[in-house]
Formats: sequence, structure tokens, C-alpha cells
Amino acid sequence: MNEDNNFKFKPWQGIYLCFYDKNFYREAVKKWHGFGFGFFAYATLVNMFLVVATLCVVFNQFINLMVIPGLQNMPDFKLANQTLEFKSDEPFQVKIPGLDTVFLYIDPKSDKYNYEIASVIQLCPHKYYVSRQDKNNFEIQTTKPGIITQVSEYPQAYHITKSEAINFVLMSVWFIPLLFIIYPLNLGFGIIGLFIQGGILNLFASLSTLNLTYQEIVRALVIAGTPNMVLSPIFILVKLFFHYGFLDLLSFAIWLIYLTLILKAQKETDSSFKVNESV
Repeated sequence: MNEDNNFKFKPWQGIYLCFYDKNFYREAVKKWHGFGFGFFAYATLVNMFLVVATLCVVFNQFINLMVIPGLQNMPDFKLANQTLEFKSDEPFQVKIPGLDTVFLYIDPKSDKYNYEIASVIQLCPHKYYVSRQDKNNFEIQTTKPGIITQVSEYPQAYHITKSEAINFVLMSVWFIPLLFIIYPLNLGFGIIGLFIQGGILNLFASLSTLNLTYQEIVRALVIAGTPNMVLSPIFILVKLFFHYGFLDLLSFAIWLIYLTLILKAQKETDSSFKVNESV
């Protein structure tokens, strides 16, 4: 990528121009220098920022609207010796604030899942269940509480109380920005993927009328992948709340459509150049 003053577009504008501007496609593929990894690093950083910001907002809402009220409304408990101990022996339900929906169900006497109470979480003395309603399929994930808090050296002395659990949840919100640690890994694997995709596409280009170098093909791939990077927060939200399985296919379709548009723009440029040359 090169920020030449003769360029019509600045590279940072590619974040939104990648959605619609054929002139930007032509300039990025034909005039940028190198493989366009400078822009790819910038687009990946924007993607990470959008993803982390989205997760922070969603996680914060989930904690404040569901988890914290749920913990505050729970009967007092203690997690000791890898067993949940409650002061009350009666089953207890915690509903989502403002909704008649059970978020948390507690059974101090039994370790079995109660199918009559379709709550999100069910707590038992030695197990907890996390369930998800997906049309007609009811998925249950079971884990022992001890896995979370197990301290093998001092199992008898270690314990967590209700107030400590609330404080831990509040503190955990600040750990989400640590996702930025994966930025270099994400960038590295992305570049490797571009090299591989570029090699495959270069093979097809050599068998077609596309007059593109390997570097130009990689730059086209960089631009084609940018719309999905920008739209990633929407995909995340849809997956979290609706569990749609076709989003990966949709993401691939978007990438393929934009790659086709970018290559078509280059082909139109080549055709125009040949007409002008013959005249």
C-alpha cells in the first residue's frame, strides 16, 4: 500500500469504499505497492476494535441485566469442598427482570436436571446445567462446580461466598479487552491465508483473460475481505441471539460477491485500455 499524493483515494477510506466504489477497486489493485498488507493490518485492527466493543456492550448488558440481579436475588450460598451449599433447602427460581422467564433455577437437594423448569441455568449441589432452547432441540451442558474453583492442595479450606461471586463477575468485565492480545495472531494467520488464496486465484487467472500479477491478486483479496471485517459485529450479534447457522455461508457469499465485483472492475479497465489503444 502506498499513500501517494496522486492517488484519488486515501487508503483509510477503503473501510467504507470497499462496499461500493469501482474506482477504488481499480486504484487499490493496480496502483497500490506491495501486497496491500498495510491496509490489511489497518482493517484487521478496525475489525478487532468493532468486535471487542460489541462483546463489551453485550457482555456488560448480560451481566447487569441478568447475572448480577440473578446473584443478588439468590439465597445465600457457599461453594466449599467442591459442593454448593445453600441456607435454604427449598427450590428457588430467579426470573429475568421485567420478563416472566426463569433465568436461574436452584435445587439444593437434587443433582438431577428439572425438565419442567426450562431455565437458562440450573444449579445443584454438585452440578450445574446450562441449557439452550433451539426450536425443538433442547441442549444441556453439564459441568461440576468444582472444575471452576478446584484447588487440589486445600480443597477443605477453599470456599466462595455469594458476595465474592458478585465481585468476581463485576471484575471479569475488564478482561474482555485482553482479546486484543490475539490481534498479532489474527493478523499473521490472515496474511498466510491471503498468500494461499492468492496462489490459488493466480492459477485460475493464468487460465483466464484476467491480466493481473500475483501481488495485484492478493490486493484484490484484501479488499474483498474488508466488508466481512466491518460487518463482523452484526454477525456476532445475530449468532449470540438467534443462533443462525447460515451466517458462515453468508459471509463466504459476501466475500465471493465482492471478489467478483473487484475482478470485474479490473477486467473492464483492461477492456477499455485495449479499445483506446486500438483507436
